[in-house]
Amino acid sequence: MDANKFIKAKETLRERLKIVEDELNRYLASDYGVNVTDKAAFTRWLKSHQPFHWFIEFYGTINSGGFDVIIGNPPYLEYSKVKDYSVRNYSTDRCANLYAYTVERSSALCSSKGRTGMIIPISVACSSAMESLRDYLFRTSRTLWLSHFSNRPGQLFTGAQNRLTIFLARQNPIKKDGRILFVPQRTAQSILGAGTRLLRPIFGATSNGTTGRRRGRSYSGRSK
Repeated sequence: MDANKFIKAKETLRERLKIVEDELNRYLASDYGVNVTDKAAFTRWLKSHQPFHWFIEFYGTINSGGFDVIIGNPPYLEYSKVKDYSVRNYSTDRCANLYAYTVERSSALCSSKGRTGMIIPISVACSSAMESLRDYLFRTSRTLWLSHFSNRPGQLFTGAQNRLTIFLARQNPIKKDGRILFVPQRTAQSILGAGTRLLRPIFGATSNGTTGRRRGRSYSGRSK
């Protein structure tokens, strides 16, 4: 394809995607209870929610199956403190924290062989409120690595007094329970620095969403 035809093809694709985006916005607004025939109400909703459609913004990537790698540090914010927009249709909605929703969306955006990695609160492994997030990770991960860190005497982030977990997940294309690996302290410290202090005992969520303890050494195991 010569340069002029390529430019024309891109312009045509943008025009078609704009039509799809407008339709998606109307559909989503209706799902939020907005009367899309009321132009003023629809415009207010667009301004307040600022819908972002991954299929539109990353058409080539999503159309090819999704991202190969997604890494991040999502917001640790209780959903009850969010006033500007509402979140719907997440399997992790009962977690009531934005970091859980970010993890779920990131996994959904990955390709069938993709990987995700994030720094999130340790509540992912030891809080009953995060049971649905644990269930989601076990269901969608072929392999899941978890490493937990204390906040004293040092922190992963200077000035942030949070006990944190670094998780690395490999997508499971057949959506069955996978393998859970807890990273040994020596291995984690070799990556993050010898001064890093890990929590003891290490917590691990089991395949049924409950939590277990293993004192002393970290362990690895396969979920049932």
